[in-house]
Amino acid sequence: MKKINLSMLAILLGTALAVAGVEGNSQPEAQQEQWFLLQMGGDPSDPNDYTITGGSPSNCVVGDHRCAILAEEDATKPGKPTQDGVDDPAREVFRSQQ
Repeated sequence: MKKINLSMLAILLGTALAVAGVEGNSQPEAQQEQWFLLQMGGDPSDPNDYTITGGSPSNCVVGDHRCAILAEEDATKPGKPTQDGVDDPAREVFRSQQ
């Protein structure tokens, strides 16, 4: 009986370690795009002049000036967009009249 219990314990322990090893090697999830509002008077090319929003901006209207962008959040600067997101003109979904 002890041999069976030790064998079962070894199998369970081996399985647990194998599963933990697989989970530890998983790739990080891709960042999801977020909406960022350009601060009033901010520099459209500076990620520090944007503020993350909870959803799509509702106070932007069609016009000549950038108001918000849809971009990935910078992993090193929480709440700020990546520089690539700021530099990509295709991300200027909303513009505001000023």
